Amino acid sequence: MQLTYEYMARIDFNHRGGSESKSYPIEQENIKQIIINKEYDDLNMPIITVTMSVDTNIVDLMIKDNKESTMILTINKKNTNTQSTTNIVEAYIKEECTYLIEGDVNPNKEWDNKAPTKEEAENKDKFRLIRVGLLSKRLADALQKPANLTVYNSNMQDIVMQLLNNGIPLLMEPFDYKDPIPQLILSPKESLSKSLDYLNSVKVFYETGYRFFMDFDNTYLVSKAGKSVLRKNDRYPTIKIDVKPLMGEDGMVRGIETNDTDKVYDMIVPMNDTNFNSDDLIDKSMEGIAAVVDASKQKQESFLKKHKGFGGILGAYKNILNIMDNVKVFSGQVRNVVQNIHRTTYEIKGRMIEMKEQVDDFKTTTLDLYNQTKATIASLPQEALQQIGQIDDVKNILTQINEANDKYGKYINKCIPNFDEYVKAYTGQIYNIEGTKNYVGGIKPINFQDNLGSLQTSCWDFKKDAEKTDATHKKGMAQFSRGFVGWSQNIGNVSTTLMDLPDTVTYCINPKDPVDSRQYKEVDLKHLKKFSAPFQEMFTSADAYGKGITKDTATMDASNKLNRNAGATIKAFVDKAQGIPTDFSNKLLEGGNMVIKDFKSQADSAKQMFIDNKQMYRQQFNSMRDTFNVIKQGAQLSIDSFKDLGDIGSDGESLVSIALDTVETLAKQKIIRLPNDNINILKNIKHALDLQKSTITVHKLELDNDIFNINIKYMISNETEKTTRSGEYILVSKQEVYDNNGTTFVANTILTFHKLPSGKKKE
Repeated sequence: MQLTYEYMARIDFNHRGGSESKSYPIEQENIKQIIINKEYDDLNMPIITVTMSVDTNIVDLMIKDNKESTMILTINKKNTNTQSTTNIVEAYIKEECTYLIEGDVNPNKEWDNKAPTKEEAENKDKFRLIRVGLLSKRLADALQKPANLTVYNSNMQDIVMQLLNNGIPLLMEPFDYKDPIPQLILSPKESLSKSLDYLNSVKVFYETGYRFFMDFDNTYLVSKAGKSVLRKNDRYPTIKIDVKPLMGEDGMVRGIETNDTDKVYDMIVPMNDTNFNSDDLIDKSMEGIAAVVDASKQKQESFLKKHKGFGGILGAYKNILNIMDNVKVFSGQVRNVVQNIHRTTYEIKGRMIEMKEQVDDFKTTTLDLYNQTKATIASLPQEALQQIGQIDDVKNILTQINEANDKYGKYINKCIPNFDEYVKAYTGQIYNIEGTKNYVGGIKPINFQDNLGSLQTSCWDFKKDAEKTDATHKKGMAQFSRGFVGWSQNIGNVSTTLMDLPDTVTYCINPKDPVDSRQYKEVDLKHLKKFSAPFQEMFTSADAYGKGITKDTATMDASNKLNRNAGATIKAFVDKAQGIPTDFSNKLLEGGNMVIKDFKSQADSAKQMFIDNKQMYRQQFNSMRDTFNVIKQGAQLSIDSFKDLGDIGSDGESLVSIALDTVETLAKQKIIRLPNDNINILKNIKHALDLQKSTITVHKLELDNDIFNINIKYMISNETEKTTRSGEYILVSKQEVYDNNGTTFVANTILTFHKLPSGKKKE
């Protein structure tokens, strides 16, 4: 059966200000658009944006008392399929929300409320178009409630269930790891999500990582494995999405279809309503990750401080530790940049494309005004040009248009290839800086010099990388920003000139005639003034874009500065390695062997002295032996050899290497240092990296949006030529856009998915 849904909505403004408490209904006809954003990986609850037309007096109350007042959003749904027997109105969302609203109270309120004229009385209501951001009060209160737990003899699943027991229905996928925890103290965190992050860092929940989202109906805590964990009202565990050519016979099927035979939902999406993105930069930048399991630095340092047998080599050792730590710190400064670079630059490029298209689309209007203005001036006799002062303003229109096209248009036309060049340089600079951590993060100090040559070579390139990035930034963003802002200012000047022009101007045909016999002629300028509205509209839009790209330019400029400074600082520390002896490793090992031999000899000769304190003797000797083993040994293990990595490190292993799914070697690794023995978090990290490689976004009208959630399995089949895109996916974001069509709301649902790595077995 085909399911096609329409929606109905209203908003009740609950005003609370002083002693007043009153509800103001905002009916459906005044609600223009509702957008509900659910970013399942980046946010923990829905974000709602509403565009509506509201009485100015009510808007003033909304702005003035927004801290105490709330809004109740009600959305109902109805199946419009005439063959359905269940096409009754159903409740979808009813939520009390806090809100954010921009703007000030009406400064002309006194004037607006004066005694109306007869004409004004016929239409006395004055409305204002506003945009309001809504946030569920119930969910926000639950999310921000601090948690403080002390738990004994439990496991992580029971601990998390206790933490999330807040009155909101909980849907939780069973944990993969349920090892007993003798004792755990959870200190208060700023939010539930922070508490969960901490608990997962102590003992991971799932092999693939977790997803925590508080929706209107349920709190969801599920893995990133794409398993089905059904709610009570879920009909099927799986949604199948078939991407088909637009011109095919099924290309325009509406809504979604139930399939009782296969126990799935079937949804057909035409190819032109999908967007597929493949991120191959991850494979190019690294082929795996390596994690240091044993925090051996402290053991080694403590060992050296207690024993003087190393002589002057202790200073060199500390110098190496200092260099390694500082390389990690300053290369880590660009880590957040690395994590956000793809999304940030993609969004900036998207805005630049929109801005260029805006300029290109407006060329026809600009040319039309230019030609009409030029023709108007050419049609006037010299006497008119000399007499009419406004003609100078008309001439200025030509000047402004020429400047917009000639002076600033050249920067706009080349913006996209210039920006691509900048992104390439910028990306290379970041990965070179961040990559220096690989030379120090997975090695012991005695092996530092083995990587020193490669580390120095990488540092020598930092200055060249910075110069290239700065140059391409200037050409790719700074010039475009200056060009677009200049273009929009010219458009604004034209708009102002047109608004100030009179409809007509008058000049004397022959000024030499006697005053009482002079004849006058009018020049009609209304054909030029009609351009005022489109130019003003364009300026308003372009001005907003211009402010945005100026901000983007400043943001990237700050990032460039951060990267440049981080690179220079790392190079300065690496340069200090010149004084380290070339035979440092041998000296350290020889010294360590001598100390241990001396210690054992002394221990044997004085064993009787420790007869009454055997435990202290045994602990001291074993600690020293283990420390020296840390200095000498290390190994690489494959993550695929272990179901549970928790025991790695207990036998002295200190390094675990993990290959990403699409590579065959581990030539380029990202090094991380684990703060504790929660080594299964490496599987979380690997899975998250593999998920980023393939993304698909689909658009579909008239869906039942209640069906699509993160607890459902998604199968996407691509019947176009791009068959490699077929497979299992997880839902990472859902945007519900409700547009008012006069009687109901039409829902346009935008779903974004990440493709699950191949080879994963899911239930």
